[in-house]
Amino acid sequence: MNESMVRTSCVGRWAAAIATLSIFVATSDAVADPKSSVGLFNPRNASFHLKFKNDRGAEDLAFKFGKERSRQLPIAGDWDMDGRDSIGLYAPGPGTFTLRNSNSTGDSDVSIKFTNPGPASIPIAGDWNGDGQDTIGLYDADTRRFRLRNSLTDGGANVSFQFGPEEGEVIPIAGDWNGDGKDTIGVYLPATGEFQLRNTNDAGEPNKVFQFGGADPGNRIPIAGDWNGDGRDTVGVFVPETGGFRLRNLHQSGSADEVFGFADAGATWLPIAGNWDRGVTVIPQPASDGGHSGFTWKPISDGGGGAYQGKLVVVLPSSFNNRVDRVEVHNASPPNTQSNLERGRGPAAAHDGRPYWRFTHNGCFFGKNVYLTAFAFDGKIYSWFIGNGCSRYD
Repeated sequence: MNESMVRTSCVGRWAAAIATLSIFVATSDAVADPKSSVGLFNPRNASFHLKFKNDRGAEDLAFKFGKERSRQLPIAGDWDMDGRDSIGLYAPGPGTFTLRNSNSTGDSDVSIKFTNPGPASIPIAGDWNGDGQDTIGLYDADTRRFRLRNSLTDGGANVSFQFGPEEGEVIPIAGDWNGDGKDTIGVYLPATGEFQLRNTNDAGEPNKVFQFGGADPGNRIPIAGDWNGDGRDTVGVFVPETGGFRLRNLHQSGSADEVFGFADAGATWLPIAGNWDRGVTVIPQPASDGGHSGFTWKPISDGGGGAYQGKLVVVLPSSFNNRVDRVEVHNASPPNTQSNLERGRGPAAAHDGRPYWRFTHNGCFFGKNVYLTAFAFDGKIYSWFIGNGCSRYD
């Protein structure tokens, strides 16, 4: 990466926090409802850490994607129009985007080569034409030009224009600022903490100008999302030194509406934002009649041996064969890291071919009103409601 990229991409101010990376990308959530929440990308081990709510605490979902210790930059968007955002990476050298349709470890679902990316190009993502699909774009820090593409295919920009100040450091952002269903661009000026937002993807004056982020604005990284679910994206900032987020619900100067910590202080992680809720299919409480509906919660098993003898065993319908990464008991739905009570050991195959998992506690240990939760390889979540852990459900 050449020296001009370092000078024009604003990251010189954060060199200590961002380590080997030389630029930063801010991404937006093109889905207005439900609310957007934040995430972080750790470039050292290529791990993503996503939260389903904007509050203090650990991530709700963590997985790896991309190459460790690379200069790839994170983005997020609804690539497959399923109503949920998933992650992606941009490689500045070759100008290649690699996108994944689920928030899980695996190979890329889409790989795109952007024509003539330029050495100082910073990636962005959004639904530029309002068709419901997020696509990609680049901001050339050398020429102050946005280049937006309307499809997830190889090629150049469908729309190209200049926006923002002619001098000084600038970081691009994107979001649906006016709630019209289309994402448009904006810029953040680290020298002053000023945001300049435009409601159309063309050259012109900003529609909104305001300052936000607190003291030391040059030490802030901007993000955008619909934090309160009102159908409009607004801005926020991430502070690398403290791992703190500050989110604003209005396009005007003022105090943060939400303030919380996430990453460890001094972490070299980069922020993203999106609608990560993968959708939880909650299956009503099965009948406790000893039948065979395909699902079985057996609080005291008659096998297993060792630590699993006489403990809970759970059997899923045969349709879940080779589809499930893990099975856990949770006391909340949707699940999170704090709601997990135990992870099962498995899968193994029952005599009738259904997959089953064993636990080190009997069903009564988990109490009442819990969820047997299966996490599928495709990112979907299935939860069976268990009214009483001491009862058998089939």
